[in-house]
Amino acid sequence: MPCVQCVTEKEAFSIGVFFNELFSLVAPWNDESKLRALANSFTVVQFNLYKYQHLILWIFKKLAIILMANLMSNDFMQIKNALLVLNELINVFPAIEEDSNSLIDKLEKVTKST
Repeated sequence: MPCVQCVTEKEAFSIGVFFNELFSLVAPWNDESKLRALANSFTVVQFNLYKYQHLILWIFKKLAIILMANLMSNDFMQIKNALLVLNELINVFPAIEEDSNSLIDKLEKVTKST
């Protein structure tokens, strides 16, 4: 995801679409009962709910950190690419309230500086 810093507008849009689709697919699995039902349907696979949830939270946190860094950049294209990605993720990201508040703060600073 650090590639948001060095891609074209079209590529940033595509990255946003990709992560939107990915997060849309895993979002229903945040419901523990649905996730357990899915895990129980596989008899061969060992599934650890805690590790899954930890991995998803880690991905969301890393994505938020990268996008916040791009928003605070002095480079216009990094800011624009971060906004393009965020625009595509609006329905599924950020899922963590702390990250949401931080991103809103960064977005407010961007709007004030323009």
